Amino acid sequence: MPVRFLFSFIAKVALAFASLLLSPSSGCSQSNAKFLHAIDSFQTIYQTVENDSLQLEGLTLVGHSYRYVNMDSSKYYLWKAIAMHKKKNVNRRMQAFAYNVIADIYRTEPNKDSARFYYQEAYQLFQAEEDKTYLLAIAPPYGYFLAKNHEQERGIQIFQEAIAIAQKKEDFHNLSFLYGSLGMIFYTEQRDNVRAIEVYRKGIKASDQMSDEINYQRIHSTILLGLSNIFLDEGQMDSTILYASKAAEMANAGEIPQKVVAAYNNLCESYLRKEEYALAKNFNLQAAELNNFVKDISATITTAIHTQALHLALRNYEACTAEGNNILTLYRASLSPKMKEQVYENLCECYVMLGDAKQSINAKDSFSHYAQQRLNKEQEASLAKLYNEFAIREQKIENESLRADQEEAEKLLQFQRYAAIGLILGLGFAIAWAITSHRSNLEKKKHNAELEHLVHQRTAELRMTNMDLQQSNYELRTLTYIASHDIKEPIRNIGTFAGLIQRKLPEKEREELRPEFQVIQKSAKRLYTLIEDFTHYISISKNKELPKEVVDLDAVIMAIQEEVTSEGKYEHGAIVNEGLPKIVSHPSAIYTIFRNLIDNGLKYNESETPLVSLSSRIEEGSVRILVVDNGIGIPDQYQNTIFEMFKRLHNQTNYQGSGVGLALVKLLLGKLGATIELESELQKGTCFILSFPQEA
Repeated sequence: MPVRFLFSFIAKVALAFASLLLSPSSGCSQSNAKFLHAIDSFQTIYQTVENDSLQLEGLTLVGHSYRYVNMDSSKYYLWKAIAMHKKKNVNRRMQAFAYNVIADIYRTEPNKDSARFYYQEAYQLFQAEEDKTYLLAIAPPYGYFLAKNHEQERGIQIFQEAIAIAQKKEDFHNLSFLYGSLGMIFYTEQRDNVRAIEVYRKGIKASDQMSDEINYQRIHSTILLGLSNIFLDEGQMDSTILYASKAAEMANAGEIPQKVVAAYNNLCESYLRKEEYALAKNFNLQAAELNNFVKDISATITTAIHTQALHLALRNYEACTAEGNNILTLYRASLSPKMKEQVYENLCECYVMLGDAKQSINAKDSFSHYAQQRLNKEQEASLAKLYNEFAIREQKIENESLRADQEEAEKLLQFQRYAAIGLILGLGFAIAWAITSHRSNLEKKKHNAELEHLVHQRTAELRMTNMDLQQSNYELRTLTYIASHDIKEPIRNIGTFAGLIQRKLPEKEREELRPEFQVIQKSAKRLYTLIEDFTHYISISKNKELPKEVVDLDAVIMAIQEEVTSEGKYEHGAIVNEGLPKIVSHPSAIYTIFRNLIDNGLKYNESETPLVSLSSRIEEGSVRILVVDNGIGIPDQYQNTIFEMFKRLHNQTNYQGSGVGLALVKLLLGKLGATIELESELQKGTCFILSFPQEA
């Protein structure tokens, strides 16, 4: 194939792919068909060309295209491309592109270390390029990822680097997009609405200079929507209506229905707060109607909550309660604590007006629980912001102090020099004093030399100890990384492809081999769960201490009861709470401890009605919580070993599990300064006794 024709072919395919990504999809099946067509084109390049650079580019673009069709296939081709890039070392820019794409995939997963690693690799490769414009591709996702994962200052710094590049190049498209993303960070992560508004307005000015009408409408409407969100949070309804109306108009012109729905929801809520219910209802109906085509779950929930609020405002209490219960039934797993708080608050008021005291109290308790969760998160965010500001201020003070000490030392040294000159010019007494001083200095130098030798020796020992510690940490991180990524992926593939092979067999052989395939899939699932629990245990064990706050144990048990009921694993089981106090502890750790103990009590149980009861008492300055079940009991010789990692008393056939639950319970209690004991009798049950320090 002639080289010129090959380059032309690559350029045409790449251009077609870029157009594909930017064009709106008319449907899932059509979109997948387009991506599969692009994949076929790139695979043709990868498999037919002989040029290393073009071959690697084709392979990388295959992995990128699969991202929109099949995540596992995308990872496979991207890993393969990265390995070949390292071996061939012919196209660093495309290698960085592969790192960037795979990082975007991993940032949606629970373990963020892989995303951080691949983003950093891509960033360093783009930094090494002479053309710094390539940094504009990595800056928005990498900067936003850092800001979302407790590295806000570093994330903001990367955005500022990219903004400087875009300003120098007069790239108004990227400049307005960067301002919009940075404004989102100030708004959602730093809770700094003043800086967010300032950056958003810079983004509006930059977008006004764009020549691309389609991208102008997309970016401009996003920024306007961001401003309307800020003013809605601050209770400035007129400003919210102004910017939400502009955003809806711009999104309508650009045919961006998702943003139109979001703008209509903001308008609906604004008019609700202004008690202009006719306008609120109008925008609510428009948002719901348009979202029937968009099918955005977040917008669906928001629209439903607005519908419930409208029923309440118009005193349609029965419709309000029906809508609220419908939201909780259909979307409970997708509701944020703030959304649950709104739904339960509306339900509480409706039940009061309908005279249903019991339902009102239940709704009030749930509302209080989720309101407390929201307040806790807001307090954590505020404390984190204050801590960052305090750390920066302390660093400035320390730097100023060091400069002052240095100036004082220089003045002292200058004074000593003048004193020495005066002594040299002195008479006999000065000479005698100088001789004595010289001898003293010799002794001091000898002492200093000995001290310096000792310091070097101790420093070397500390360096060796530190290297050993770093090696141990590296090995632990490597083990955790391998367990949570390199091992989990093949295990998941074993279960998936076993199912595929089973479905492809003739019906007769499929039925004959069904037990064997079930064993494979159950074993793969059990091993996957074991690795998940192991990595969770390792991640918790690395935390030196857990922050504490006031925890309402009754609210925690209520949340566990809701989760157990919704999961439906223990249909005949019951949880009885005889009343628990509030303690000072860590909410998430407390939830994990009681969830594991309750799960064990219901799981290892052969009673017709499995039962777990909880009670408390105060003894000798500690709060003792008793978790009692009517299960199968624990033999005396195993009552200490059950808290060890992977120690199981029963096989997987009778009782499934990973053997990590009780080890995790004991680890968390140790970090909280608490203890656990147990009393058990075979076939009658077990009583776990948790002792927490009684703190004010």
